[in-house]
Amino acid sequence: MAEHYYPDRSFGASTSAAAINVMAKRYAGCEIMLAFSGSTPEVFVTFAMMFPSSGLGLHLQLKDVFAAKAARSSGVGERLMRALAKVAVARDVVRMKWGTETDNPGAMQFYERLGATRMENRVIYRLSDAQIARVAEG
Repeated sequence: MAEHYYPDRSFGASTSAAAINVMAKRYAGCEIMLAFSGSTPEVFVTFAMMFPSSGLGLHLQLKDVFAAKAARSSGVGERLMRALAKVAVARDVVRMKWGTETDNPGAMQFYERLGATRMENRVIYRLSDAQIARVAEG
């Protein structure tokens, strides 16, 4: 994913794995599901459980769904999303939410094929690292 979004940077597998392991141990609320082809990861999702949602139920917030270029349109992403939905059912989740960039029509088509509803009444905001620091400073 890092190479996809930042092709001008160099990311080694061991460096990436070490960073993920540190963050996963330090911030235990994030979960990761991976789909492999042999020993090579092809698709992953990151998510967290949130509360409350509709009717005071659990909400699964999906942060990222990423498929390596070779795995796109192969059905692996759909199988991983179905596995995630099974996790949600087992945990009594009442709502799953996620977003995508407006310039990613392939992702939007994929989500709509799964039966997801595109929300027209939501606006998503974000703060970057510099903005977070300004807010924190008051």
